[in-house]
Amino acid sequence: MLILLVLAAPFLSRGWSEAQQLWENYRPVDLESIPSGDRGLLDALVVAADQDVDYQRDDWVSWIDFDGDGQDTRQEVLIAESDPDALVMNRAGTRVVSGRWQDPYTGRVFTDPADLDVDHLVPLGDAARSGGQAWSAQRKEDYANWLTDDRNLIAVDASANRAKSDQSPDQWRPPERSYWCTYARDWAAVKIGWGLSVTEGEHRALTRMLATCAPA
Repeated sequence: MLILLVLAAPFLSRGWSEAQQLWENYRPVDLESIPSGDRGLLDALVVAADQDVDYQRDDWVSWIDFDGDGQDTRQEVLIAESDPDALVMNRAGTRVVSGRWQDPYTGRVFTDPADLDVDHLVPLGDAARSGGQAWSAQRKEDYANWLTDDRNLIAVDASANRAKSDQSPDQWRPPERSYWCTYARDWAAVKIGWGLSVTEGEHRALTRMLATCAPA
């Protein structure tokens, strides 16, 4: 946490773009390691059985105010993903009051942030079972709040997110089938970027979902 505070101090009272820039400077992940192309993504995934771990949600500290502007990670994502013309903040500029979001999991449109969860695309529990349990406390916190890449955290229908829980694509897929291609690409990219493994069933599910992508 000390590293985060030192990095954040010069950037007080700044917004989403500055938060992203802070993460880019901190660089917990090398985004250039993520290959382009669906075949490249599938080939780069490491297939291994899930680990039997003692996952504790509290070990993955979430919703920090990384850049010190009063907006925690959840608020940063809600701001970034809302229709800007519909976005209303509280008087202090630290909390979203209303906006307009289209949930990619269901296709539904929401205006009340209370109806939304900010989802870790690859859930924390899945990350723990696929290699993240061995990470330091700092790296777990980095993963739980990563804003550099918009594939990691997304605002979604709270009920759909809770149905998903910490399941992988062989166990749960978004009801909105038109999103399967993007979901699979983003899931694979997050796993590769953070050095997380996939199970054989997960790899097969990703392969099927990528088959729904339009030809290049």
